[in-house]
Amino acid sequence: PSRKMLRPIRPNPNKAIFILLL
Repeated sequence: PSRKMLRPIRPNPNKAIFILLL
C-alpha cells in the first residue's frame, strides 16, 4: 500500500489497518 492512501484515512483508523493487511 502507498503512503498517500494512508494519509486520507485519519477519521477511519480501522480502514488504515485494513489497508495494511492488504
